[in-house]
Amino acid sequence: GEKRLCYKELVEKILKGFSSQVINATRDRLQIFCPRCTPQQLEVLKLAGVLPWSCASAGLIAKSDAFRLIGALTGSNVPHRNSRLFSVDSLEVYHECFGGCVGTLEIELYTDPYAECVTCSQCDGVFSPRTFVTHHHTSGEVHTCHWGFDSANWKLYLMLCND
Repeated sequence: GEKRLCYKELVEKILKGFSSQVINATRDRLQIFCPRCTPQQLEVLKLAGVLPWSCASAGLIAKSDAFRLIGALTGSNVPHRNSRLFSVDSLEVYHECFGGCVGTLEIELYTDPYAECVTCSQCDGVFSPRTFVTHHHTSGEVHTCHWGFDSANWKLYLMLCND
């Protein structure tokens, strides 16, 4: 099956700036289920130092669902471009992950996968290629399985527009 992460660790390390109420509401809206881990999985998490030994149970979240949750929560908390004027060396790109999105990739700004060089065509948010492939403006795709999604593979998800 798909890799699963410790939900508690995700909330405490990655989503620490968000209230549990906002996180839970977003998780509910996206219909993300976080089952309890088995006793064997709990022991592995404790041995790995992910959970304290006093922890009696923990939830797990599929890796692709973790990306969906992070993308939904952080999508509006990004820098925005003030102008729609792009250099000649820019490309119209899109992805179909989690509902999809269209943007402009500014080639000269790309220095690494974390460089903020993609501007969303809808909200003017500026993203790195890795975060752009999790960005979307649709509330759909709640029942779609995105098994195996990993933003590190952004080159597989980001495509050139036909125009």
